[in-house]
Amino acid sequence: PLGTRCGCSEAMAEKDFVLVTKREPSAPASSLFDQDEDGPALVIKAAAARDELLARPAVQSAAAAQATSVQVVCRTRPLLEHEHERVGARIEGSSAASHAQFDYEAVVAHGAQVLCLSEERKIGVPTGEMAVTPYTLHGAYAAASGSEEVYTQSIAPLVRLAAAGGLGTVIAYGQTGSGKTFTIRALQRLAAAELLAADGGGGGLWVSFFENMGDKCFDLLNGRAPLVLRDDGKGEMSVVGLAERSVGSADEFDELLAAGNALRATKATQSNDQSSRSHALCTLRLGGPAGGKLQLVDLAGSERREDVVEHDAARIGEMQQINSSLGTLKECIRANLRRATDEPNAHIPYRNSKLTMLLRAAFEHSRVGAGDGDGASAAPRSAVCFAAHVSPLRSQAKHTANTLEYAAQMLQATMAERQRAEFDEVEKWSSKKVVGWVAQLDEVTFFS
Repeated sequence: PLGTRCGCSEAMAEKDFVLVTKREPSAPASSLFDQDEDGPALVIKAAAARDELLARPAVQSAAAAQATSVQVVCRTRPLLEHEHERVGARIEGSSAASHAQFDYEAVVAHGAQVLCLSEERKIGVPTGEMAVTPYTLHGAYAAASGSEEVYTQSIAPLVRLAAAGGLGTVIAYGQTGSGKTFTIRALQRLAAAELLAADGGGGGLWVSFFENMGDKCFDLLNGRAPLVLRDDGKGEMSVVGLAERSVGSADEFDELLAAGNALRATKATQSNDQSSRSHALCTLRLGGPAGGKLQLVDLAGSERREDVVEHDAARIGEMQQINSSLGTLKECIRANLRRATDEPNAHIPYRNSKLTMLLRAAFEHSRVGAGDGDGASAAPRSAVCFAAHVSPLRSQAKHTANTLEYAAQMLQATMAERQRAEFDEVEKWSSKKVVGWVAQLDEVTFFS
């Protein structure tokens, strides 16, 4: 139906394409991959493929996508010091049709796309070419991009919304060790500085900071005191007993957050020496009549079962708890997509985890209205930036694909929601709105 058109379904449905890169005629295709000494040759081939992709014109986000109140972006972190030793080395435990796999930088962020490299294989046998899987989002940040760039392009609009009395939410998601906490801490500092400068009403900046671990919540600004979640009867969650602290300067804010972060639950894992074992929610609230808020959510890192084979029972239990809450969040995203497309009454299982109960307001309030008769959309009550984070190495490809599929589903759900809202009550549309809607049909695709 027309009401379920989606202008960026390529984010999930776009097929892989193959980059044909030069190789010596004397080298058989599979010989580039099936011997340990050919690891460096694959590194060179991957580097050439990355250069070729970056030389192409960047794909930009569709105008319809930019207009939504939920932005979906991805940040790729740079190689860590110890990972440089992995480049060109054989990936232990990974093989396909007896052909070895080697590690290399396999992620390219270019324009609004994240492009994932892999070795093209036919019936399990390497062909000697590089395959590319593209994901088109609202924006993509390369390893060289600084936190200030991420803030300016994707987060500052949410901060301005909060300063005007609205609700902005930033959600950082990705595997453990992908750079989520690094990004969120930088964004916290930048957002606090801007909100302090915007405090024209003199109400001050108030900060709360707590962590969620399964069914339990702890106050990170009050010695990890236990907290209770309660429904206020209107679908909003209240965190009973949560402390709020007033800060008057950026230095005060940094000291407060440093103390809170020191209390957050972290443990060493195979992927990260200081892996966060909880979801952390930091809220910056402006005092005074406006009372706008900015939420910065650092989700615990996802892990796969093979990542925890050497962990004890406690670590495995933590992994299961984290993955369960992230899985519920994914189900809520999928349900939002169904509700926005072909199942308007779809149940969204927010109550299946404390995490989704806490984030419900951000998703529900970010829905847009149908607008007035001339096609002007109603201003959202809130806006969300979903910031996926990925690691650059080929050995992390399964994690990367999982994260990007997650992000693509979020993007598709929010665009379908907006398009359904825009197509509501067509019998009341003015001729101007009808003409404008028809004019943009060439830029979108349809699905049923």
